[in-house]
Amino acid sequence: MNLLWVFLAGAPSLLYAIGNHIDKHLLENHFKMKDGVAALVIISALVSVVALPLTYYMTPGSVLPSQLSHVPILIIMGMLYAALLWFYFMALNEEDTTTIIIFYSFLPLVGLIASRLFLGEVLLPMQLVAMAVLLAGIITVSFDGNEQGQFRVKYRAAFFMFMASLCWALGDVLFKSIALDADVWFTLFWEHLVLFILGLVLLFFSSGLRGQLAYILRENSTKIISINLVNEFLYITANVISAFPLLMVQVAAVHLVQAFQPVWVFVIALFLMALGVERAKMSRGQILQKTTATAIAVYGMYLLAIFTPVV
Repeated sequence: MNLLWVFLAGAPSLLYAIGNHIDKHLLENHFKMKDGVAALVIISALVSVVALPLTYYMTPGSVLPSQLSHVPILIIMGMLYAALLWFYFMALNEEDTTTIIIFYSFLPLVGLIASRLFLGEVLLPMQLVAMAVLLAGIITVSFDGNEQGQFRVKYRAAFFMFMASLCWALGDVLFKSIALDADVWFTLFWEHLVLFILGLVLLFFSSGLRGQLAYILRENSTKIISINLVNEFLYITANVISAFPLLMVQVAAVHLVQAFQPVWVFVIALFLMALGVERAKMSRGQILQKTTATAIAVYGMYLLAIFTPVV
């Protein structure tokens, strides 16, 4: 059993989960105005510039594409990441963190289809069993009912998160197609460069957003920039780590481990509740339900680690 790829795929999900709570804090406390989601997308895109020096330095050769066919793919990758941010922030703006992250369970399913179509990858039968067990645990850990014990389907949040998952899956498939031919660090450099350029373009062509961003930064620039820098550091670190297992196993297998993210979001929410930071409360029944579901998800991840062949 090779656990290295599981660790490399799973560690980012914890970093992403921390970032999810930070994103919710930003939306609720600093970007509540009209077009707040678009403003946060632009800031996130611009702050991605901090990844360029590291990825440039780590790229073994030239950062200029050696093949012209790579250029449109690299541009599409950056655009998909920007779209991912927008759909994700739209969902997060409507619902709480623990609710919307459940819908990242779409990710391994979409990734399975995308990697099959574009890379010819397939999962083994026991990997599919592990997927079913892991997704059952993840979905259960994320469900919350109302006071009457009834579940409400949140269609808008589900749609936004499905689109975010689609952008994530397609971006990873394109990333792998380039990284296999070129280099991981080269591909990461261009992913963040295109995202930064898109942030500049959006900022240049939207005077209204420029005014809103100027107002936000005047009010509390040090705090907002500091929080975004910390958040971007988490995301960049997670993106860099998660890039390597994509070259070791099937894309869908990596996504399946990353779908463990709702469990981390739940654990962090419990921690914040214990500290008095999170005002939401969970009953003993909910905690038992989520704890049991977490154990099921962990078992599914164990099965996946056993039955996934490593390149």
